Amino acid sequence: MKKVVVGMSGGVDSFVTALLLRRQGYEVIGVTLELWEKNDLSGVRDSCEKLNIPFLCREGHELFRQQVVDPFVKAYRSGLTPSPCSICNRRVKWILLQQVADELGVEYIATGHYVRIAEREGRFYIRKGLDPQKDQSYFLWGLPQALLRRALTPLGEYTKKQVKEWAARNGYEQMARRRESMGICFLKNKDYRDFIKDYPIKDFRQESGEIIDDKGRVLGVHAGILNYTVGQKRGIPDRTGVPMYVREIDVERNSIIVAPKSGLYTSVLTVGQVEAVYFGDLLADGVEIKIRGLGLNPRGNIRAERLSPDRLKVVLSEPAWAVAPGQPVAFYHEDILLGGGIAEKDEKWQIKNRIAKTITTYERKKGELLHPEREGEKVVNSYRNSMSPFVFSAQYQQNPMPIGSGMIKQEWMKYYQALPSRLDKIILSWDTAAKAMENNAYSACAVVGIGNENGQKYYLIEVFRGRLNFPELTKKVQEISDKYERIAQGRTITLIEDASSGTSLYQTLKGRIASLKSVFCKGSKEQRFNIVTLKTEQGDLLFPGKYESWFKNFEDEFLTFPNSLFKDQCDALSQALNYGLENYNQVSQNMPLAARVDTMCGMGGYNTGIEELYSMNNIPYKSNGGYAWWNGKS
Repeated sequence: MKKVVVGMSGGVDSFVTALLLRRQGYEVIGVTLELWEKNDLSGVRDSCEKLNIPFLCREGHELFRQQVVDPFVKAYRSGLTPSPCSICNRRVKWILLQQVADELGVEYIATGHYVRIAEREGRFYIRKGLDPQKDQSYFLWGLPQALLRRALTPLGEYTKKQVKEWAARNGYEQMARRRESMGICFLKNKDYRDFIKDYPIKDFRQESGEIIDDKGRVLGVHAGILNYTVGQKRGIPDRTGVPMYVREIDVERNSIIVAPKSGLYTSVLTVGQVEAVYFGDLLADGVEIKIRGLGLNPRGNIRAERLSPDRLKVVLSEPAWAVAPGQPVAFYHEDILLGGGIAEKDEKWQIKNRIAKTITTYERKKGELLHPEREGEKVVNSYRNSMSPFVFSAQYQQNPMPIGSGMIKQEWMKYYQALPSRLDKIILSWDTAAKAMENNAYSACAVVGIGNENGQKYYLIEVFRGRLNFPELTKKVQEISDKYERIAQGRTITLIEDASSGTSLYQTLKGRIASLKSVFCKGSKEQRFNIVTLKTEQGDLLFPGKYESWFKNFEDEFLTFPNSLFKDQCDALSQALNYGLENYNQVSQNMPLAARVDTMCGMGGYNTGIEELYSMNNIPYKSNGGYAWWNGKS
């Protein structure tokens, strides 16, 4: 008989979970977790006796304090808005249940959460429960795969009403009528402010400070930052004739920054501590987010950009209101929970507080009106329509070079999670500078792979940019060429523009790099970039979906070209695409692989060093028939 450990709280949900599993033929063991205070366990024991199942109690006070309560207190004292239930599930409750199951040799773990578990492509995901009013998936992101493989959540297929009816029909009317516990368990109906004030951690002083509006005006004095959360209106003096809401809690300066309701909307979030079943899911199309459980959430799909291994920039289709740093952000595709993270503070702006004669840091959301009381949305939009985007951005957004004002639209950009099963050519395209002085242009190299697996595609693999003197530049070109020649012998080509320092560079390296070629670029930078615009819009130029340290700098230049201060990276990329389109666009898609290799590059040697490129792109390696295959699903 299959065995299962069921987390028992004494409530109707865990009771019916155990009842359903027992009737499905499982040998059920009830386990209660004591996490904060000594509990009256009589109710749980009675439930287990009614079900005729064994009852165990596992103590977890120290783990709960370290992982949940201490971070909760420190977060509020730091001006954040934490969600202890999200942390508790990931780091305490399910972990302790897993430990009990392992000690008893039990395969399965079950809880009364209203969610479902689904397997997709060998990965296990949490799905929303069928009851939209009870769905608890928002609090369960970050559960490890090893645990989800063992998890059972039978209540996900039922509504709360059905669960209560089920309990009543089976003779447990009193339990079905029992009032459901709400709120944060360790507070015990105590106000969180009082709880935090009395907590043993004494690294915090509750002092009064200034309430400052988003123009730097002092409106009043607050009674301690602990008494305020983002989006709060209570306790904010109304001295401007416009209701004001807490926009930011500045712990460093012990200030509360307030703004009109319209000033709390944002269309861009930064999410840190991101955990996902598969990170590539978060970067795909059709992803939505949830920020406040069952509350008001932004609608529409998001666009995510990876900033670092565990941080994302999230662009919303519709603005979200009063997103507080510290709140969980859960990512969904339809009803499937993909992962989650914690909202961080956005970029900060400095304003002068004329009354206090101090510098106050506050958050200004991208796209926000600078002075809505003086110039409202209708007035500003009339300005927007009557002037160039550059003038408008400089005068009314404090940004003289707006993203998206160039030849490329960000929504055109498509991403690859793994390189294709084969690449026919790797182009190392150099745009070089004459000097290495601080104000001079950069030398840049764009590494572009050409694949013909599903129609010809161009894959941006790497971009190098640096200010180098001639000896350093010569060494760097040789270094990058050697690197990719080791990886893909006979399939690389190094392009150097026949102009300025490029001419001398080519003469110096001629004979040292077998694949070296000097190219002459015709037309203006903008004309040469047209092919990049076309291929990006068509989805034939693809960008890395996983985090790369060089990508942010490249993207800033890419999305503002030709208005960017420097154009070196874009020049290198356009040179690669123009050359690739002219020279490698005639290979038949139906040609056998060996013939394609002979046609493009001649015979032999491609497997040499291929593991290095796989490792660089975090792709498992295997070979097939003497040729290397780049297979992200391997």
